[in-house]
Amino acid sequence: AALCNDNSPPGFYWGAGSSAQKWVIHLQGGAWCYDQASCASRWQDSRELMSSTVWPTAATSFANQGLFDQNQNNNPYFYDYNHVYVTYCSSDAWAGNALWVAPDGSARWQFRGRPILDALIHTLVQDYNLAQATDILYSGCSAGGQGVVNTVDYVYDLLVKNHVNMDSVRFKGMADAGWLMNVQPYKQGIISVPGQMQEGLLMWNGVANEQCMHANPDSQWMCFMSQYAWPHFSTPTMIQTEQFDGWQDPYNCCSPPFNSSQQVYIDRLRTAVQSSLREIRYPSGAFSAACYYHCSTEDGTFTSIRIQTESTTYSLSDWLGIWFNDMLTSKNNTVLIDDCSPVGCSVGCP
Repeated sequence: AALCNDNSPPGFYWGAGSSAQKWVIHLQGGAWCYDQASCASRWQDSRELMSSTVWPTAATSFANQGLFDQNQNNNPYFYDYNHVYVTYCSSDAWAGNALWVAPDGSARWQFRGRPILDALIHTLVQDYNLAQATDILYSGCSAGGQGVVNTVDYVYDLLVKNHVNMDSVRFKGMADAGWLMNVQPYKQGIISVPGQMQEGLLMWNGVANEQCMHANPDSQWMCFMSQYAWPHFSTPTMIQTEQFDGWQDPYNCCSPPFNSSQQVYIDRLRTAVQSSLREIRYPSGAFSAACYYHCSTEDGTFTSIRIQTESTTYSLSDWLGIWFNDMLTSKNNTVLIDDCSPVGCSVGCP
């Protein structure tokens, strides 16, 4: 069943576009919980990420910003699309399908990220004419970007099952700040992100990219780490991640300014991010500036952070739009990475 963690119904915010056949379907982020303690503190501190009972009736935080901006000057490629913002309340990186009950019976949580996507696509086809689509960008930020990594091929299959004629649809993914790295933390005494995913996989009955999981039967948790998942994608997907990610850097280590030993760790992590992104090949792509930031689809950094090339500068808005619309001049250069230094050196870093 499609349910939030607390059994409340899931939902989405919807903004009709003037181009009725073009769609952005975007997954909200907000990390995840992976054991009894982390879910209990999430319920205390971030209930809106576990229950729809506290959601506002109209979307405010991201409305008319970034990928959702309806001003053609600010958002030339996607301003006139139907915008669907899918609110996050399953705490499972959109990958789960389980009812989890604490051993002592003190807590019961639904982890239903996948059934929520089933219900979403069914509803959009039945009630919102999604079956008439010519263009669908399936995007997400942070845990929503990770959700795209986990489910982009699954959602393609859902569209087919719901009788959308995918032969006549341009369908691509966009994972914003959803490039989880398999690294050991600099900090002592915290559970690593790979460790969280190993626990979450069991708690959520989680399914990441299925081709990846078939290929790695003994270490399926690795498929929640984007660098291992993306080679298995069937769907072209754009990755956006800052080289100094504003969630992974402080979680694993620290925030700027960095002391000398922190700097060594952060530089190593940055190099790992760069080299993993350089593996990405057409028809997928990447955009990675050297800012300390996290998520650019939901605010003005969608256009203000820019990467300088020999001939011009590109914002994420530019690069994503050109790539999505198959307007890149060369299939050899779908990956745009800023090599400048130090942290914050790209044009327009916040």
